[in-house]
Amino acid sequence: MNLLDIKNLIVSVNEKRVLNNVNLSVNKGEVHIILGPNGSGKSSLSMSILGNPKYKIESGEIFFEGEKINDLKPDERARKGMFLCFQQVQEIEGLVYKDYLRELKTKVKNEKPDLMFNMNLGKKFGEVGLNESHMMRYLNEGFSGGEKKKSELLQMKFLNPKLIILDEIDSGLDIDAIRSVCASLKELLTEDKAVIIITHREEVIRELNVTHVHVLRNGENIKTGNIELFNEINKKGYSDILKGND
Repeated sequence: MNLLDIKNLIVSVNEKRVLNNVNLSVNKGEVHIILGPNGSGKSSLSMSILGNPKYKIESGEIFFEGEKINDLKPDERARKGMFLCFQQVQEIEGLVYKDYLRELKTKVKNEKPDLMFNMNLGKKFGEVGLNESHMMRYLNEGFSGGEKKKSELLQMKFLNPKLIILDEIDSGLDIDAIRSVCASLKELLTEDKAVIIITHREEVIRELNVTHVHVLRNGENIKTGNIELFNEINKKGYSDILKGND
């Protein structure tokens, strides 16, 4: 049984089709890269997997650990072990980071914070390269681009999800920040987790042990392969692949 199975998925937003008959299978221990030109449906796929209500499933099915989740809300999917790291990380004034993590532990993990919660929290901040002082600040407010990405990694580490979806986690980062984020990410990846990454950056792909590469165009998965498919695209661009699927 695969961790995630997407079968013949058709999705629309405001009556405009954004995914067209997408099929995707992801198993534990795998790292999947989603590529494609701008507007090809990459972010629409991640939003559909996590259940964003703007993305209406017209037909097709999404299964997580063998259970059909088409009708589950985003918070219900999160409780089952799914996590999405957004391209644009939100700043939330008035919400202290420590209190936010306490709420995550209670509502998503269904665990009551114990006396060791605060003591362990500082350690977890340090593990992703954030200062302990960040946990008393408002959520992501005033954080640098790299700190915001590390903040997402901290939440991921905190929730320990089974399926991790990263939407342009490298956006706006320089090469040193990318390497730092990838190093933290690799520490989180184990054989019981799977990762789907939307990225254009060679630096990210080279840092991770990619097992599958998928190319989307106009909401369709037109080609699937391994790292050699990425190497071909990196060398020649999308034109040859797109022509071959016209």
